[in-house]
Amino acid sequence: MSRLISIIMPVFNGGDLVSRALDSVLNQSFPDWELLIVNDGSTDQTPVILEHYSTRDRRIRVFHHAPSRGVSVARNAAIAAARGDWIAYLDHDDEYYPDYLGQIWQYRQKGGVLVFRYDLMEDRVGHPHYGRFSTYDPSTRRHALQEEVIAVPLGVAHQRVLLDRVGGFDEHLRREVDGDLWRRLARAGAQFWFCSERSGRYHIRSGSLSRMTPPATARLVDVSGPDGQSIRIAEAEVSRLRDMDHKPFAGLPDGAIRSRPTVVEVGAYVGLFACTTFAEYPDAIVHGFEPYPPSLTLLHQNTAGWPGMRIYPCALAQADGTLILRVPAGDTGACSGTSGWTPSSASQIPVPVRSAAAVWDELGLDPVDILNLDCGGAEVTILTTLAERVARIRVIRVAFFTPGDRARIASLLSSHIGVAPFPDARASCGILRFVRADLIVRRCDVPAFSAVVVKDSPRVLFASYHCYSDPASGAAICTRDLFSALAQRDWRCGVVTGPRVDAPRAVAPGVPWDYRGPTGFVVRSERGPGGFPVTVFSPDSNAPRHPPTPQDVDQFRTVLREVTRQFRPDVVLTYGGDPASLAVQEIARECQARLVFWLHNLAYTGMEPFQNCDAVVVPSESSRFYYRSALGIDPVVLPPVIDTDRILTASDERTCLTFVNPEPAKGLLVFARLAEWLAVERPDIPLLVVEARARADRLTHCGLHPAALATVRWMPNSPDPRTFYRLARVVLVPSVGRETFGRVAAEALLNGIPVIASDRGALPEVVGDGGCCLSLPATLTPASRTVPPLAELEAWISAIVQLWSETPIYDRACASAHLAGQKWAASATLPRWEEFFSRLCRHKSRNVQYL
Repeated sequence: MSRLISIIMPVFNGGDLVSRALDSVLNQSFPDWELLIVNDGSTDQTPVILEHYSTRDRRIRVFHHAPSRGVSVARNAAIAAARGDWIAYLDHDDEYYPDYLGQIWQYRQKGGVLVFRYDLMEDRVGHPHYGRFSTYDPSTRRHALQEEVIAVPLGVAHQRVLLDRVGGFDEHLRREVDGDLWRRLARAGAQFWFCSERSGRYHIRSGSLSRMTPPATARLVDVSGPDGQSIRIAEAEVSRLRDMDHKPFAGLPDGAIRSRPTVVEVGAYVGLFACTTFAEYPDAIVHGFEPYPPSLTLLHQNTAGWPGMRIYPCALAQADGTLILRVPAGDTGACSGTSGWTPSSASQIPVPVRSAAAVWDELGLDPVDILNLDCGGAEVTILTTLAERVARIRVIRVAFFTPGDRARIASLLSSHIGVAPFPDARASCGILRFVRADLIVRRCDVPAFSAVVVKDSPRVLFASYHCYSDPASGAAICTRDLFSALAQRDWRCGVVTGPRVDAPRAVAPGVPWDYRGPTGFVVRSERGPGGFPVTVFSPDSNAPRHPPTPQDVDQFRTVLREVTRQFRPDVVLTYGGDPASLAVQEIARECQARLVFWLHNLAYTGMEPFQNCDAVVVPSESSRFYYRSALGIDPVVLPPVIDTDRILTASDERTCLTFVNPEPAKGLLVFARLAEWLAVERPDIPLLVVEARARADRLTHCGLHPAALATVRWMPNSPDPRTFYRLARVVLVPSVGRETFGRVAAEALLNGIPVIASDRGALPEVVGDGGCCLSLPATLTPASRTVPPLAELEAWISAIVQLWSETPIYDRACASAHLAGQKWAASATLPRWEEFFSRLCRHKSRNVQYL
């Protein structure tokens, strides 16, 4: 490993402060560093100062952006030029302590992400604590890693290679950019190590000229908006168009919006949504509220051709008055009047604000067809202020920027029903769409998944020593998707989970494995999608990697009893045959809950794990037949609920023959032989191997010619399967083991991607007419270690080549795949689970295994 540590520093108008930061780097006791500075459009003496330091020390390199492109773009540009194996961060108004880089090198083997303490210096003149400093310890907030920014970049250093997994800073995210990166690193399995040493001094400052946004007289350009209209926008903000919902009215039920709608848009920006509305509804009346003067000017220009546009130069909030609008550098569309929503470097501009309720009544806005809220964190305040008026709005489209806001918005819109497309339930920001309930219940064109809210539903608890957050476990993914869907339908859900993961190298996200609590173990509370409680138990730092000890079982049993006492479940859903997971059955009986065992594999050879259960669930008829023959039980068949928000992607990039999870049971040897043939005969067909439990390097041990490997692209395990489905033209599922379901095949079909699969287990049942299921030699099993001869795979080669070479056949295959996939959509599978749980709780006797 190189000793070089790369320091990333963005600078905007830092002439009066940057020397202090630079000197703190030059004073480091550790000499092997490079400092990459991006001058982000500074208009003061910053460039001169940077030039002086770069000529003084060759380890300092300076890059220039003109005009300003924002702190995330600046950091990413510096990272792209970095040569070190470790990345550290320093803002131009902060400073390092002399031994900080040495501490990074000392602790480099403790984890891929090092989080340090740092001192806070109060520099705001007039503040009651001006001139004081205190020490902040991020480890005290480690449990909140997935919900908040637990450390600023000054306190974080990480391996450079981790960014190859998750990407850099999100250049389109409006807030908590650094926290977003820390969360993505955790979800990708990075090991966090919290250090007791301090990195440096973080200066708390008020807005000043040195940190103000560049002048508003930015260069303007004409671009094509989401609806094809010409939109005039600041050149530095053109990238925002990529984030726009290009079809905001798609998927709404007929009649939800009248032909001449009244639209209220709070946060009208430069007219992107308004122009889309007029293109769809030329006779609409749009009331646009935009307080920021430069955006207001462009809003007038861009909507001048529409007589139905009404523009109001103010913000809406709880009461009339003046609002301090904060405008981040380089992104005037991310304005906010909410404290803490924008970085401290944002400009502060006073703008008029009106009471949302008063304006609503003065303008006589009832009835309103569409309320579009995208107003920098004030969405919850506005909905609360509108009070009972909200219940009369037909369609509400509202942005959220934290998981907490998402939950609060949903609770305020009890008169409405969320409709697709919805953002991923784990997303930290996005757009939610709601339709008034009475406009849905009489229609059949909205998915049943969103059309009915279940009242008085049973309380369902998932409990297992196997980790609910395991990113490499199909069973865990099935559980998360099911509980997320139930929560969106107002079911009362809860989770208590242990630390065991299927792939120890892919440590479950958000779980603090690296420390012990005062009682010898850790219990962490968090919230699942939809707001339900999740309790995570971890006895020690190595717990994901070993079976539970007798002491672990006792401690887990104690946690289970406390959780069930508080949650009072009607149904306990579980899986796992280890002693800790079996303790779930004991606790379920104690609290008199119905107990359901969810069988995801064919590994069980005896009745012990099921003898106390009220029901056993399997995902397919094939699995039911197997266990009925092997053990004499008759399980309930309930296909998994697949969260389409998590897996669906529309893409023109579908170019690859894709194989997921390269392990022997999934057909690694079959894929190896096909890859070898394709490399020679059809090198135009790109191959993509996606890691899951198995690493892609297993392919190198199959005896392939090195030239065959040159055509294969690797992708690490990702919590977001859309990253590989958007590239998949055909999905290959050559399993040699007996599949209990075939989740990858079902997800591919839902995306309209044809599947070529084996005929083992449930795959023919899942694929149906959405692809083809081909036979494999009977001698080929999960225990095989020899690549099959090419002659036995001729049918596979023919199917691949035909789909690649004949466009009409491929197009028909895509249509068939999409149609076949509807069988596995949540709108079809979730009602079966709901009915099952309801029937289970209505049944008077116990041991109703044969439902």
